[in-house]
Amino acid sequence: MKILRFFKDILKNNESQPEEPKAVNNQAENQIPNKFNQPTTTKPNKAVISKPIQDDKYKAHYEAFDKWLCPHCAHQFEKEVTRKRKCPSCQNTLLVRTHHESKRKMILKEEQLPEYEKERTKYYKDKWIEDFFNKYGTTLEEEHSKTGSGSPYPYDIAWGMLNRVAMERASEMKFGLYRNVRMDMGDLLKQEGKLKHSLLFYLEVCFLDINGATNATTHPELMKEYPPFRLESAFLAPGILAYIETLSEELNLSLEDIKEEFINHNKRSYKDNVLVPLSAEKAWLNLEKELLERKEEFAK
Repeated sequence: MKILRFFKDILKNNESQPEEPKAVNNQAENQIPNKFNQPTTTKPNKAVISKPIQDDKYKAHYEAFDKWLCPHCAHQFEKEVTRKRKCPSCQNTLLVRTHHESKRKMILKEEQLPEYEKERTKYYKDKWIEDFFNKYGTTLEEEHSKTGSGSPYPYDIAWGMLNRVAMERASEMKFGLYRNVRMDMGDLLKQEGKLKHSLLFYLEVCFLDINGATNATTHPELMKEYPPFRLESAFLAPGILAYIETLSEELNLSLEDIKEEFINHNKRSYKDNVLVPLSAEKAWLNLEKELLERKEEFAK
């Protein structure tokens, strides 16, 4: 794997090329810089990004809500329509919804609901990936134009961005930030519906947390005093444990299944990383203990 070869190169470079001391930051930050793929000589395709959904076609339905009117027959209600009901004049079913973009209430015809729900789902999916790029201080269009990525698919572009950031953070010995990138990879996979792969990245995040991943320096002497992994900084956040529990249930995986996935994935990913103090097998004991304690607590 690229990451494994990358770790080997880092360690060799640290032994032979000392740098000027840098300030050490022991806290893993929440914001992570940009990431992009390797450029090509070909002109990039335009990235596929959904335009904001226009709600002009719902104008009459906003007015119907505001004026207490039936959108079918213009029957005037005596009071505001606040829930699903039938029009007393034409007997058509009326639905009250809040538009996802304008946030205005409206009265929909029953036959409009499937199209409206489709638009709503697409809007929030597009917004999620837009916010994802914003978190890294960039946009889909900017990232795609920088990289010349052959794929116009937003999730492919985002994945390439995250791979680059992960490599950068590892080379800087900022494993607290590296951990955050791997967490975002899990989130991206989950958003795509790739639950099994998402779980593997969340298990990797637990492995890094159990090993006390933090932000250090590439200077060899300072690394001896401030290593990038410190067991005294180890902490498993309830949020990541909840993700693992939820995905395990959705994928119908037992604790023994989770153990196998945890050990196999992290042994494969970190077998050549001599910086990590705990092996995958030893780290699993910590995670297993936390999961069992939570299970007992919830059973009370």
